[in-house]
Amino acid sequence: MIPLNAIRAFETTIRLGSVKAAAKELCVTEGAISRQIKKLENVLGLPLARRDKQTIAATALGNALAQNLTTALDLVDQSVSDAQNKSARIRLQVAPSFAIRWLMPRLDQLQKDLPLLDVRVTTTLLNNQFDHYSFDAGIIYGDGQWTNLNTIKLSNEYLLPVASPDASKITLENFKGLTFLHTTLDQRDWKLWVEKSNHDQAISLTGPTFETLDLAVRAAENGFGISLGDLSLIYDNFRTNSLKVPFGPILETGRGYYLVHEPSHLCGRAIDDFKHWLQPQSPIQTIDAETIAQNLGINLISVSS
Repeated sequence: MIPLNAIRAFETTIRLGSVKAAAKELCVTEGAISRQIKKLENVLGLPLARRDKQTIAATALGNALAQNLTTALDLVDQSVSDAQNKSARIRLQVAPSFAIRWLMPRLDQLQKDLPLLDVRVTTTLLNNQFDHYSFDAGIIYGDGQWTNLNTIKLSNEYLLPVASPDASKITLENFKGLTFLHTTLDQRDWKLWVEKSNHDQAISLTGPTFETLDLAVRAAENGFGISLGDLSLIYDNFRTNSLKVPFGPILETGRGYYLVHEPSHLCGRAIDDFKHWLQPQSPIQTIDAETIAQNLGINLISVSS
């Protein structure tokens, strides 16, 4: 068997043009490099290099061999690098509602499609802030205006009223007497929806506040009141008839969920693999809000209109 150390020593010496440079790159002594080259010549029974006191040069045969070895060793290095990247770990920060409503049901498929990718999901209540010290990438909520981060939009936020299919009293006629479920103490989502829907803005939006959108929607599913849901995250509920839309409109807010990471992160290849898996099936690619609004018989409006 041809010794790999001898191959590496010979290729590096010819590529760099000196034993001294090869010794420095491979972190060995010059004497070790010379011995490895001689060993390769003995194993092959071929003259590969001409030497004098100061320099070493490849013979014609040695030069051809060195060029082929450079190509082969580059391929080996790239193959090892690819294997390391494909089996890399990604520490992923995810907004809770996106994690529960969209990502978790698809983790099994992710494992099947990218079995060597170790994605470690952590949810945090800092929906719109990325903790780049603790995580390699994040799926966070906002308008996409973060500095020093690469961003890819995964969903548009479409807010619409949702309730339990059994909640027969939740109708537009009873709007003023409904129990409104909130995700912020300032009730900003419902206030925005009421304003853009041309409802009476003086109406009392009485109701409890929940820590996440997912909790508010789950409360609505159980008949506790009416919540605003994000169409991108609750579309699966319509297909299973676990939620109903008692009235419209659907409001496009201009915000959404984004995949973010630092531009020069060391897990770049692993993040690219995850990104290429995520993008084609993300809500922004699969949710047609206009068609859904037409099918529901309600309007689709925008904050900007």
